[in-house]
Amino acid sequence: MTRWFHGRRALALAIASTGLSVGGLTYTQFAAWLIGDRNLADAAPILGLVYVISILATLPLLIPSPAHRGLKPEGAEAAVNDGSVDGIDYDTAIRTRFFIVVLIGFVLAMGAQVGGLSQIANLGSERVDSSTGALAVSAIAVGSAIGRLIGGSFADRLPLVTFTIVLAVVQGVTLIGIAFADARIALVVVAFCFGTTIGNLLMLQPLLIASAFGVTAYPRIFAFQQLIITVGVAGGPLLLGALRDASSYRASYVVSGLLSMAAAAVMAASGTRRPSPASVV
Repeated sequence: MTRWFHGRRALALAIASTGLSVGGLTYTQFAAWLIGDRNLADAAPILGLVYVISILATLPLLIPSPAHRGLKPEGAEAAVNDGSVDGIDYDTAIRTRFFIVVLIGFVLAMGAQVGGLSQIANLGSERVDSSTGALAVSAIAVGSAIGRLIGGSFADRLPLVTFTIVLAVVQGVTLIGIAFADARIALVVVAFCFGTTIGNLLMLQPLLIASAFGVTAYPRIFAFQQLIITVGVAGGPLLLGALRDASSYRASYVVSGLLSMAAAAVMAASGTRRPSPASVV
């Protein structure tokens, strides 16, 4: 996507990644029904087969870059002017202040996000009933799709770092809201609001990297950063689960919200609000 779209990259990513939310609304429901009907051991091979078939069906549609079709990327002229086509080499990029700040910020933000997402179904089941937990998960998926499409439609015209900071703060507020939502309606509403931040934050990390460092070394830069951010993705559910066992979900979600707000504070130290190769080196 980064190679194909330079001008309206945010909107392109928003539309393409809406499949994440659609999968959350459809495939997870199918998987839950299948596991309940057949048990995990019998359902797992079927789910794996569906996954493999889905991937194989999309492979013929994947084209590495516009050059393979004799085309130019969308917005290529503007990208040449701001230097994002050539960009910054990998060794220089990973040593910049911007890279390190975004890395730390997203470790915290994604830890809070994935931790909150992974525990929401069980929280709803504990506080109200299992259907409330399932409804909260669906509300997050719907909020994620809607929020991503709205955010993607104008993110290219906003200071990306400022947008990221605002979303991290809102995510923190909604996570703390979940901590104190004891009724069915309140939990579903706050879960929906939480979902609107999920899709946008997932979209913003690749946007920040592509805007700051260009497309030349983008695959290596993004892959390296994503590898480290996986620590936050893996640690978030573990942290919230441990806090729940030691205290309660109220405490775990408050901590999760504070982590997201800490991510916003870290991002504020990035040194630029509109990243570009010229502004981060």
